[in-house]
Order: sequence, then C-alpha cells, then structure tokens
Amino acid sequence: MSSQDLLAGFVLLRLPQVPPILGVILFFAGVELSMVVRDIKLKKQNLFVLVVTTGTAMWNMGAAYLAGLILYYGLQRRWIKV
Repeated sequence: MSSQDLLAGFVLLRLPQVPPILGVILFFAGVELSMVVRDIKLKKQNLFVLVVTTGTAMWNMGAAYLAGLILYYGLQRRWIKV
C-alpha cells in the first residue's frame, strides 16, 4: 500500500465531516460580519433590503439575488415604500 492510497483513504473517510464543519465556520463568519452592521449607520431602506436578501438566501441564493436587486431598485425609484 502506497502513501497515496493511505492519503486517499484518509480523505475519503474525512470527506463526510467537511460540510458540517464548513457550515459552522460560515455561520460564525456571517455573525462576525453582521456585527459590523451595528457600527455602520444604514438607512432604513438599505437595512430592509439586507434583511430580505439574507432571509431569502437561506432558501435559494439565486432568488435572493433577484429579490435584493428588484427590492433595491424598487426602493430607489420609489415604486416600493418602507
């Protein structure tokens, strides 16, 4: 058995553990970044776009992008009022 076989076996054994660990790391990175929002003075409209986009991203990232884009420009052009 070569060292490459051992490395491949180790990687395959550890592969199922990567997604949960990555999810936890991304969660804490998101929490850290969201703490910055407290320090930045956001307009009410921009905060609304942020919350809606973040909430939609938990369901579907593409839909969140479109929802954020439509909502932002809708608020800028005063088609939508908050």
